Amino acid sequence: MRLIAINFWFFEEKRYLFFQYSEIVDMRLKQASLSENQWDDIIDAMKCLKKSNKSHNWDFFVDTHNKFASHHHDDSPHIDGGNTTIHSPFYWLAWHRKFVFEFEKELKADGMRVSLPYWNWTENRKIPDHLRMELFGWMHITRAVFHDGDKLPTATDLRNAKNATTYAAFDSRMNSLHGEVHNCVGGTMATFKSPKDPLFFLNHAFVDKVWAEWQAAHPTLQFSTSILDASLAPWDNVKVRDVMSISDMGYSYG
Repeated sequence: MRLIAINFWFFEEKRYLFFQYSEIVDMRLKQASLSENQWDDIIDAMKCLKKSNKSHNWDFFVDTHNKFASHHHDDSPHIDGGNTTIHSPFYWLAWHRKFVFEFEKELKADGMRVSLPYWNWTENRKIPDHLRMELFGWMHITRAVFHDGDKLPTATDLRNAKNATTYAAFDSRMNSLHGEVHNCVGGTMATFKSPKDPLFFLNHAFVDKVWAEWQAAHPTLQFSTSILDASLAPWDNVKVRDVMSISDMGYSYG
């Protein structure tokens, strides 16, 4: 969704009204706030991406995640002498921010006016109705029996993560919470091919939102240089430092 801001200036004495138009970045909204038309557009864009023959279709993202989740892949970056994967501390936040961003970009590539919503699982304890498994038979996904989110992280769990005062604490707590969502949904979501399930992207969009808010609340805290200079494979010439600001990347959360 791309919005246009309108700023007003009213000069009472001369009764002039001026308009200034300025473009605002794409805004990701809470899934529970979307209209039926917005959901229809998102589902249509997802189906188009799945059916597409272009190189960066949905299957590309599934295969990329599966490939780079391996501890032994040759293209994985080496940070501080260790072999890093897309789920390694700190790196996972940046890699998945870029991954979801690129997926969203491909959803828009065919002229679809959509932005990925996010799923706040502390407020909405059920799988969103529009993403019920039976509606996504064309993705061939599986899920565990889901009992109204009884095992999803709670608002208290999320508050504990947000209250972290170091990157190490925030990273560890959010990684744990996001993993609990994967495992609670189960099935495909509990595998390295989890991006087959559209819930993957709504889950990671919410994680990204929480991270962006935490970054704004702790502007002086930063990753180490070794993390910031790590490459974000498979995207050529893109490093962690290039995805540290969502405003610079051109999107926001509503």
